[in-house]
Amino acid sequence: MIAIQYLEPSPGIQTLTKAEVTARLRAAFDRLPIDIVIIGWDLPPALVAACAHETQRANAQLYLWQPLLTGSNAVQPRTAWRASGLTDEPVSGHHNFPEFTFLCPNRPAVQAAVMEQLRQAVRHGPYQGVFLDRLRYPSPLAQPDRDLACFCADCRRAATFDLLEVQRQVRTLLATPDRLCAALRLLFKQDADLPAELVGLQQFLDFRTQSITRSVAVAAQIARKEKLAVGLDCFSPSLTRAVGQDLNALDAHCDWIKIMTYGHAFGPAGLPYELSNLARWLIECRGCNEAATVNEVAQVAHLPLPPTLSEWRARGLSAEALSHEVRLAQAAGVKTLLAGIELVDLEGVTCLTEAQISADLRALRAAQPAGLALSWDLWRMPLDRLDLVRTIWNGASMLQSK
Repeated sequence: MIAIQYLEPSPGIQTLTKAEVTARLRAAFDRLPIDIVIIGWDLPPALVAACAHETQRANAQLYLWQPLLTGSNAVQPRTAWRASGLTDEPVSGHHNFPEFTFLCPNRPAVQAAVMEQLRQAVRHGPYQGVFLDRLRYPSPLAQPDRDLACFCADCRRAATFDLLEVQRQVRTLLATPDRLCAALRLLFKQDADLPAELVGLQQFLDFRTQSITRSVAVAAQIARKEKLAVGLDCFSPSLTRAVGQDLNALDAHCDWIKIMTYGHAFGPAGLPYELSNLARWLIECRGCNEAATVNEVAQVAHLPLPPTLSEWRARGLSAEALSHEVRLAQAAGVKTLLAGIELVDLEGVTCLTEAQISADLRALRAAQPAGLALSWDLWRMPLDRLDLVRTIWNGASMLQSK
């Protein structure tokens, strides 16, 4: 199973022609047996129609790529709707982009707005499925003592425990050096045997995953009513708990899950980006040396990591780390799992090589997910990288089928 993401909204989208969009998609189909084409939200209707026609011609399925809990043209991220952090301030989005500014799933006004947006988007579209993205809380890893969310009044009403007291406890934990590491471990993994001062934090993290799962369940029901399949875009498993995602619980509400196994991306959801943010915060707030901090992050994240932050930037994570992530998702109970791989060079975010992509493909293939999701956007992908996927990934599939 191969899925490909196409036409993420951007200022230049409005200038594209149907012929250009069709030609690019046809070039991808000529190179790979693509099963699913996932096209962006807020696209001009003519481009949607062009993608639908070409996807149907190739006997593939067309999915709407739909952000759930962030801003868009239809849902502006009002300050009152944003997730509220440990300091009671709204958490800022990545570079203050609306599409990376996260809304609290427990606010009734948010639920009403995002679900109505989804209903309108899928009601008359030429889609066979919907791919739900941005189904999470903002990542707290760049500054946990500020960005861990949400503690708003609606969350306090929805929680079955004293959220204000837990907020106070967590502030104290993150400000206490000898408690900090234990608290951070809970951002990555549940623990059945906890000291009393950590119980509230675990309760809060469980509450967040339940809140996200409820929102996804409602969204999935809307899609099912329109007879659409449902795919989910989730963080890589080592990071899911930090953003409120429970892969096992989410799997019950979808047909497949793509995990963002982005081992070389320095942007939101990229493994080296998220983990290096945490490492830098630890170095800044505690004054520890880099080597000790990198080792500590590797331990709390349960990941093999390069020994220096400069290596994370230059080389990203190892191919073995990515196969480890696939196996974590499988162990979490994801039945139909797609491994996401970045294939686009973006200045300051990714700088990929053929050798690295080849190693990643082989490692992901060895972990045996159900398929591959090519990210982020076909429009920007060098087509020779699709040839590389055909040779390494799909070539292996054809050999095994024989």
